[in-house]
Amino acid sequence: MVLVMRVVKSEVRRRHPDGLSLQQFFALAYLDRHAGASLTDVGDLLGLSASATSKIVDQLTQRELISRHDSADDRRRATLCLTPDGAATVARVNAVILAAVSARMADLPADACATIRTAMALLTTAFTAAPTHP
Repeated sequence: MVLVMRVVKSEVRRRHPDGLSLQQFFALAYLDRHAGASLTDVGDLLGLSASATSKIVDQLTQRELISRHDSADDRRRATLCLTPDGAATVARVNAVILAAVSARMADLPADACATIRTAMALLTTAFTAAPTHP
């Protein structure tokens, strides 16, 4: 997984798809999977302070890639969601990343690719399921 993430980071940094920084893309990708997340949630993912995260969110909001909504439960908390343009941007950047990863895997034998797909499916299940022990 670490090696794949290196390729992802490298491609986003090298190509700056849609003019995004790596942190901006990770914020968008997170919101693509966690609509309604808070600024704190995004900051935790990025490992940034509240002020640094707020700056990134402000930039993405100005570009109309995300929208902020006041929480109905807590007026101090805002929820963040992708706009349609934000969702389209994530799809375009993901296509760039997929092409880069696919190019790296193009010379692998078919059985090796099948093994990787199986392993990725198992890892996805293991890491998205609720923990069964403390």
